[in-house]
Amino acid sequence: MARVVVDVMLKPEILDPAGQAVAGALPRLGVTDVASVRIGKRVEIEFTGEPDLAKARQLADALLANPVIEDFTVRVEEAGRAAPAGAIDAISGVDPVEPDVPAVVAPRRLDPGTPLVAARPVEAAAVAEPADGAAPADAVPPAAPAEGEGGDGQ
Repeated sequence: MARVVVDVMLKPEILDPAGQAVAGALPRLGVTDVASVRIGKRVEIEFTGEPDLAKARQLADALLANPVIEDFTVRVEEAGRAAPAGAIDAISGVDPVEPDVPAVVAPRRLDPGTPLVAARPVEAAAVAEPADGAAPADAVPPAAPAEGEGGDGQ
């Protein structure tokens, strides 16, 4: 089967908040040499016969990309072409090039009702409520209304 790949990206003048969010998170992961990140999408179309680039361009323009804010490229991918080294199959979590090498596995989705645990231990006394219902000793009292505000109607 012939495969046509359509890569869709926001035009350079269009703000990419998802890319900015990723770029902002990279320093927290220790990656400091990335200047910018742009996020797009890849669409693979498999034709039963010869790849029809004109039809793929028509699909991309009418359905896969918004030509007002996105650019796209269309290309034929050779049959049997291996995935790039280090690519991880999102479903199986296996590297398709080197399946025997352990890959990063995505965390499983939590079931509803699963209790969440704090990342750092919290002192039990700091979060425990007194048995008599009184405010804890370290509780901050509510702020008094400023002069001219509040409940006396003046």
